[in-house]
Amino acid sequence: MSVLLRILIAVTFSSSVIKQALGDCGLGALQLVNGSSMFEGRVEICYNNTWGTICDDNWSNANAQVVCRQLGFSTIGAHYRSNAYYGQGNGSIVLDDVRCDGTEALLILQCSHSNLLTHNCGHHDDVGVVCPSTHNCTHGSIRLVEGSSISSGRLEICIDNEWGTVCDNGWTNINAQVVCKQLGQNRLIRSPGTVILSRNNLELTTYSSGVVRVYYSRSWGNICDDSFYGSAEANVICHQLGYTGASSYSRAGLTAYGTDQLPVMWDQVSCSDSNYLSIAQCSYSIATTNSNSACVNSNSNDATVSCYTTRIWNAPFPGMIRLQGATFSSQGRVEIYCNGEWGTLCNAGFDSLSASTLCRQLGYDNYYIYNHLE
Repeated sequence: MSVLLRILIAVTFSSSVIKQALGDCGLGALQLVNGSSMFEGRVEICYNNTWGTICDDNWSNANAQVVCRQLGFSTIGAHYRSNAYYGQGNGSIVLDDVRCDGTEALLILQCSHSNLLTHNCGHHDDVGVVCPSTHNCTHGSIRLVEGSSISSGRLEICIDNEWGTVCDNGWTNINAQVVCKQLGQNRLIRSPGTVILSRNNLELTTYSSGVVRVYYSRSWGNICDDSFYGSAEANVICHQLGYTGASSYSRAGLTAYGTDQLPVMWDQVSCSDSNYLSIAQCSYSIATTNSNSACVNSNSNDATVSCYTTRIWNAPFPGMIRLQGATFSSQGRVEIYCNGEWGTLCNAGFDSLSASTLCRQLGYDNYYIYNHLE
């Protein structure tokens, strides 16, 4: 099968397609705000698609170096400011007791810290950082310059220890999304009904077991483990994640997956067929303050699942399709099984009707967007 083009498709499940604005931040992304330039400011970190602050307890210049490195700046002379020097932030205080040795590349993943959202601070303790007013120039690194903020500006790339610009010939929004991901300003298209698993309040796409999170109405939440949630619903969730089924299911209070701090999003989830490929094919109700009180008032009732680690496509059939290479199971490069091997699709003649048909074959109502990636 000749491979001429890769197609990225993000799908949505509702009968009326819900438009989702781009711009959600990616987990662990950093930004500096309220400073006099893009190189200084209050440190904010993305958690659950929302920007929060970091407490200055035990903060050091080594921590500041990691922040500057993650943002693409030089680290020589990086230092921190305590006691909300750049003003008090809003929202959650995401991290406390952060300790880095100064060599790490990613603050949230490689430095030690308290459990997410666990702290003994107030916003008067929000930490700030001052980075040198230069970017590290390593081969292939990129930066945005002369913009109004750290997330906008003219794109420059480092080649042979020198910064240069990028020509706009053939430039598309897909290119822009790649740039944003490399800079840590992740713009991911998530479709209503997308699922992912979390442990200890941290979601990872590599988890095959954990607390179930579902994306709906532009935010993440949990599914209630009520009398409706059982083996059929657990199997469908695992199918949607690409696994053959669920080996077990339970609730957060009875497992070692830790407490997920998100609110309950869906209640009374009921699947009439365990062979469904998407949880959005099942019936559900939107959780409100009038929903099952045990679900709304306690994270111990969040639904959990443990999936078999074998993939659905390990035993493919001719014509089987899958989405690969993206962050979530509801989007990715389209691949089809034909003549004993997996291959991609040519873009010739691929249109909105093709995308809609493909998504329905995967168990979704419709597509959200499709793109041709050359």
